[in-house]
Amino acid sequence: MELPAVGVDIEAVQRFATMPDRLFTDAELAHAGSRLDSRAGIWCAKEAVVKAVSKWRQLSLRQVEITYDGDRPSARVEGFEIDVSISHTVDHAVAFAIAVPRT
Repeated sequence: MELPAVGVDIEAVQRFATMPDRLFTDAELAHAGSRLDSRAGIWCAKEAVVKAVSKWRQLSLRQVEITYDGDRPSARVEGFEIDVSISHTVDHAVAFAIAVPRT
């Protein structure tokens, strides 16, 4: 049995005041709107997914989309099952990702 891989990322929310929209998908921007804490959380989740999946494959951030089922985030990467958790305060956002390849 293959062990899952874990990725984590933390960012300062204020950094996203100047982050260009082109770094996010339309769905990610629709969810976050102009909320910097949400944008930071989504970014952290993308980074965490890239780190977790890197055990098997190299990805760019553009290959990862964070989606939402209600308030619960998830990540879509072909060939992988991925769980994501995002949390943020006014100052910082953090995200964890756990990934395993689909069999």
